[in-house]
Amino acid sequence: MGRFLLFAAILAWPTLGLCSGYGRAYELLRDGFSKTNHSAELREILPTLDPVDRTTLYEQLKKNVLPGYLANQLVGLGIGSYVQGDRTGGAAGLLMDLLSMGATITGGILMVSSGAQATGRDYTSGGGSSYEYGYLGRGIGVMMPIGTATLLSGILVYCVSKIYQALRPLYYTQRYNDALSQMLLSEGRVQLKF
Repeated sequence: MGRFLLFAAILAWPTLGLCSGYGRAYELLRDGFSKTNHSAELREILPTLDPVDRTTLYEQLKKNVLPGYLANQLVGLGIGSYVQGDRTGGAAGLLMDLLSMGATITGGILMVSSGAQATGRDYTSGGGSSYEYGYLGRGIGVMMPIGTATLLSGILVYCVSKIYQALRPLYYTQRYNDALSQMLLSEGRVQLKF
């Protein structure tokens, strides 16, 4: 039984296109055409393909902007950029979202703690006003503006992050598809820069 399956696989191999130039080019391009270890082999294979095969390769391998855009807007944290294969955009989105969350939470905590101080209650000594004892009231003038500034900077970073994560999938997809188009659809030259 095992010999029959091996024989059938050997006979079917050329019809699957896996050993043809098209199949090998598809594998190399799917893995990433910017990898330097693939460039020499791609330079040999791509000129042998006819224009229909090149166009078919382009249509199969071009990136769609919608999944990355939706994931970035609905989930955030740069997930959409990672889905597209854009590690730089994903790392930037993740960093900005984490920074905005940290700043917003820290600012909120500072504002709440300084707001508790502003009520004039001294919860540590069992009664009286903090202004009577003079130690809790001193921090009010400093902590409230720091908390407000930290909270507002967190909100600002969040807004910038959402704008960035809306635009980055568009930019990355355009750059990727342009480079793929130049490589596959330009006659006579193979450019491997991305």
